[in-house]
Amino acid sequence: MTSSQTPSESFWRRCFGIDLRALAAFRIAFALLMIVFFLEKSLYVDMLFTDSGVLPRWVQLKVNGHPYAFSLSMLFGNALFQWLLWGIGLLSSLALLVGFRSNVACFGCWLIVYSFYNRCYMDLAGAETQIMILLFWGCFLPLGACWSLDSRDTELQTRPQKVFSTATIAILLQVLFVYFFAGLLKTLGPNWGAKGTALYYVLSLDIMGGSKPFALWLMQRPSLLKLLTPTMMWAEILGPLLFFTPWKTSFFRTIGILSFFVMNLGILFAVEVGFFPFIDVVALLLFIPSSYWDRLSSLTRWLGSYLEGFAARLLSGLAYCRLHPPVSRGMFRLSLRWQSLAALCLVYIIWRNIAVCAPQLAPPTWISNIGYITGLKQQWTMFGPTSSKMDVWFVIPGRLKSGKVVDVSVWFNKGKDDAPVQFAKPKKLHLIWRTHRMSIYFWMMARQIRDKQPWGRQHLRDLSSYLCRRWNREKKGLEALTALDVYMMLELTPPPGQAPTITKQWLHLQHCPLGQKLGTAEILPGPRVPLPRQKNPNTPSSHPTTQKQP
Repeated sequence: MTSSQTPSESFWRRCFGIDLRALAAFRIAFALLMIVFFLEKSLYVDMLFTDSGVLPRWVQLKVNGHPYAFSLSMLFGNALFQWLLWGIGLLSSLALLVGFRSNVACFGCWLIVYSFYNRCYMDLAGAETQIMILLFWGCFLPLGACWSLDSRDTELQTRPQKVFSTATIAILLQVLFVYFFAGLLKTLGPNWGAKGTALYYVLSLDIMGGSKPFALWLMQRPSLLKLLTPTMMWAEILGPLLFFTPWKTSFFRTIGILSFFVMNLGILFAVEVGFFPFIDVVALLLFIPSSYWDRLSSLTRWLGSYLEGFAARLLSGLAYCRLHPPVSRGMFRLSLRWQSLAALCLVYIIWRNIAVCAPQLAPPTWISNIGYITGLKQQWTMFGPTSSKMDVWFVIPGRLKSGKVVDVSVWFNKGKDDAPVQFAKPKKLHLIWRTHRMSIYFWMMARQIRDKQPWGRQHLRDLSSYLCRRWNREKKGLEALTALDVYMMLELTPPPGQAPTITKQWLHLQHCPLGQKLGTAEILPGPRVPLPRQKNPNTPSSHPTTQKQP
């Protein structure tokens, strides 16, 4: 701190400035997450983003379209264009990793994630929202100022130790808003307060990983579970205050980082929430105080030199890279125009999160549209104020041309094409899905059907048609699929001490004509395909029934 700085300025820079080494560590770790994210996304490009998949563009526009939610993925419905967008996203992530044109790469990642986000709403979770928002704020930060290709020609003495701007304030607040407003929202539900049963309901959901060993261990200790429920809520509300204390900031910030790290570790081992805990932990890197980086200066100096050398060797063959000009000192300063935009968006996210907890304070439409344009629209529920009580799995018996009956859902999720049809609840429900993304997709469709939402049946028909086309594209002759039935199995978690019930419901019959063209489907009325009776006495009947779980 220079002598010209006032105590007020010192406080703001200390609490809302970001060390360049912390920013570099965040960039590298986040880029690695983005690479894994796009690789996981590649499993479902054809299924989720093409017109021959489970959500044609016209359905997306009717169900979830918004005039201010732009998507490059909506321009064309063919697979080639979607794979091109996916490739741009992956290359942008690699460029972000090595720090090559870091802000351009960050914008490229944001644009592709934003486009896919607005293309298919059926597989979205909080993790994807958080990725998109962090990428947005990253575009305003000097991500390439340290340990990057961008910084290779910059003299060390021209670099400030910390960067402080409207964007640093925004991204630090954004990271903690996930916890703070999720905690506030939990106070609106009785299960997190007086009853203390919220975590019981969360861990009872096998689709969310309730059969994980740590979750089972907690479920066997109801007293501990009842104590942890309000503890988690108040930790989310009060924990963020540790990061902005004016006294001993580094000490209390360290406690806050460790506390949220332990919380995310517990979430990771107890429930299945995809990328969410990993993103939260990576975002906490932004808060690491400068004093820790100073103590690790020798290690960071070696790591930085190695990364810069690796990046230079990787891109040395590109003439464009060799002609790339050195990073400008201006990368540490935002123009008034960009500062104003960041400030406007910061006001929006504060207003938006307050409105989630207090709907009467909702912003006017023209301000709400900012969330759709920028991708900053957010709502951090995290199992609050009331957690879901619905476990669901689908059984899809399919009749082959040979007369054999197989479970198409097992083939779709695990690739096993000769699995027998079984209606009993799987022992580890969260593992029957190919990835967490598919559990979200099927859970959302089940909720729409259960609540009799108008588009639930349309999604079911699109899924059935897609399964027919995909199977018959891979299987020929007697192995071809001629028809399939779709059953939905629902289990509602009862209050503690009561036995859960399982409801079986037949939903749909899909005929699969051979030689079916992409984008077409034949939905025929008529009796369901006769299937062999199940010999298992615990198997529900073929009509909607309710049974007690053993």
